[in-house]
Amino acid sequence: MNEHLIIDLPWWATIILTTILLRFTISLPIAIYQQNIAAKLSNLRHEMTGITTNLERKMKDDMFQNNWSQEHARRMYILSVRKAWKDLIVRDNCHPMKTVILAYIEIPILIILTFSLRNLCYMLPKGDMYAYENFLQLTTGGFGWITNLAVADSFFILPTLTALINLANIEIFRMLRLQEPTLIHKSLTNFLRLVSIVIIPLSPFIPSSLCLYWITNSACTLGQKTLLLSPKFRRLTRIPETESELSHPYSFLYEKIKSKTNLVALSIKKLK
Repeated sequence: MNEHLIIDLPWWATIILTTILLRFTISLPIAIYQQNIAAKLSNLRHEMTGITTNLERKMKDDMFQNNWSQEHARRMYILSVRKAWKDLIVRDNCHPMKTVILAYIEIPILIILTFSLRNLCYMLPKGDMYAYENFLQLTTGGFGWITNLAVADSFFILPTLTALINLANIEIFRMLRLQEPTLIHKSLTNFLRLVSIVIIPLSPFIPSSLCLYWITNSACTLGQKTLLLSPKFRRLTRIPETESELSHPYSFLYEKIKSKTNLVALSIKKLK
């Protein structure tokens, strides 16, 4: 949180500005790169369909000419498919592991900043004069109804906003899935929903500065996801076009939200 010392911002503004700067300078470029890799892989899978058809035809010819057993022919076919897929990945420099690089960057940053703010609020790891000075600044560096960022939000507003934004991230990601979700995906989605809601009953034990950071971080994630849906932005950042890309993603998302809202309203009406 060096901005607080450099330009003498209040702590609430320091937390928000630091989070936005980290997301803009680190997370967004990596997210763009990750989307680029994912788009290349999607196009390669389409290209791979024609290759596997040719390899299957070749396998049948080799099986007849070389008098191979069906098991041996099948083994050779699988090896050929794997080699062809590896060659395509090397050609386009898009290893599938690169599609999860963002998580390996964002999760450590989230943990480090969370523990840093917690340490500031509780004057850890040791209560020296520097820690006490930061603590005092946190107690007067709030805003609005929260003047003390070292204590919990007694009105539950920040924890509730954190839960709502996290749920929005989860639901938007789910709505944008064009494929039928698997059992594992459904279980993971429900688990993340539960984690998002649990923050509300735990809020009396969470300093307001932490909730403020989580809100800003989640809002940046939501904005980043929304921005990366735009075909114009994707072309501007040289993300390849794919067959699964939505031409009008915001209209699609609006209709999904509208349908979901109507369904919930109908269910409530039936319960009454």
